Amino acid sequence: MTQWNTDLRVQQADYWYVEVGQRHTRDGNRPKRGDLWNPISFNEVYAPTGEVEFLTTTGAFKTPWGWTIGGKAYYSLTNGNIPEVDIVALYQNPCKCWSLGLYFLQFPDRAQYNFMLNLTGIGWTENFGTAVLRSILGPLLIGEKGLPWAAPGGPYGFPLSTIPPQSGVGGR
Repeated sequence: MTQWNTDLRVQQADYWYVEVGQRHTRDGNRPKRGDLWNPISFNEVYAPTGEVEFLTTTGAFKTPWGWTIGGKAYYSLTNGNIPEVDIVALYQNPCKCWSLGLYFLQFPDRAQYNFMLNLTGIGWTENFGTAVLRSILGPLLIGEKGLPWAAPGGPYGFPLSTIPPQSGVGGR
């Protein structure tokens, strides 16, 4: 087995959630140059890769002002440090005809930040930023319209009813 992940989430409808999890990954054998003077190695041997063990904590909440804010932190059990912290926010105006997404990622050697603007009905882009926002805020925004990523039901969210409208009243 090369990968093992578990998550436990506690969620209050679409208001907030907290999630804890663990990640165990091992890439398997990696090709590496062998001994040039050993004809049996064919100049290539396989070396096992190191294991990666992370604990993760994730959380997000909705504010009454149209903002959904969340974050995720990784703790490395192997190195005993925090190699990555992700902080994201998404503003949706009241009519949900546009939205503004922000994200900030902190790594040990650099920081990365960006923003994205979405106009409902025009489209969205699938990029690294939308993937980060969707992975953290997605559990609270299921069925919402005006999201900066592809959502079930299209840019306008889930339809209100799956029953087709009746053409007349009283069955004439």
